[in-house]
This record gives sequence, structure tokens and C-alpha cells, in this order.
Amino acid sequence: MALSRTKPADVDILSQSSFSSLAAASDSVRLECANTFAVEYASGSVPVKQHSRAEDVLKMFAGDSAADVRAAVARQLISCPFVPADLARLIAADIDPIAVPMIRKSDVFDDDDLVSIIRGGALSRQLA
Repeated sequence: MALSRTKPADVDILSQSSFSSLAAASDSVRLECANTFAVEYASGSVPVKQHSRAEDVLKMFAGDSAADVRAAVARQLISCPFVPADLARLIAADIDPIAVPMIRKSDVFDDDDLVSIIRGGALSRQLA
């Protein structure tokens, strides 16, 4: 599947072939796919039986080389009450423009996470 010519709505992002092809897609396609998929996940539209696979996809996007892709995922997941802790920690470890809003606004961090963020981070993260 040529993702460079595909609209995000047409991509079954949970399929192995689409998942594998995303790495070679352009930044703009990955951005659109990441945003669309994170919105779907955060709204509860992803069936529970597919959450594990969906979380793998979100982790891939949260570790993307393009900051815009990572930021799109973070923006959509900030208010999501069921974001897995490891995904939230991955976002919280990103650059400040991506990490700080997640640290400030997300309710998924436990006390240990917050202590770790304070101990290991810059002043901006400590103040978040």
C-alpha cells in the first residue's frame, strides 16, 4: 500500500502491512495518521480487544522522528483517562513543548511518575 497517496481514513492502521509501511511514509502522512488515530483511540472508538495493538501504534507515533507527529499524539491523549502509563511516560520524556502540557494536564501519572519527572527533569518540567 502506498501510504504517500493514501488518506488517513483509508488506512487500517492496526494491520501489520500499514503499520510497517508508516515508517517509510512522509512526515505529513504520518502526522495525519497519528492525529486521526490518536483522536479515535482517545474517544474510545478502538475496540478493547485491539487496545494492545493500538497502544503499540501510538508508541510508534510518540517516538517518531518528527516532533509534529509526536506533538499530535500528545495533544490528543492529554485528556484521555485510559492512556497507558508507559505511553504517558514516553510523552513526558519528550522535548518540553510536547512533554510539559502532558505533565501539567494529564491525570494518568501516579506519585512515583511525578517524583521521577521532578528528579530527572529541567525546571520547566518541575514547575509543570
